[in-house]
Amino acid sequence: MTARGRTHTLRRLVEDGMYAVDPGAVAHAMAVRHAARALQPDLTFRSDEPRSRLRSFRADPHARSFRLTGRR
Repeated sequence: MTARGRTHTLRRLVEDGMYAVDPGAVAHAMAVRHAARALQPDLTFRSDEPRSRLRSFRADPHARSFRLTGRR
């Protein structure tokens, strides 16, 4: 799923009341982030950095992936 698709899905869930968002907690997080930037101007957050399209450690994007599971 693309970032745009995830954003659309999350927005729809919030609007439908299926995903609760606490406005007070959001406002507090925004205030804390602003205060942190005021104290440390060169501070960066993960959301500030442009996302890399590469999300795997594999050298070849077409290489098969695997998951370790207990099932056989």
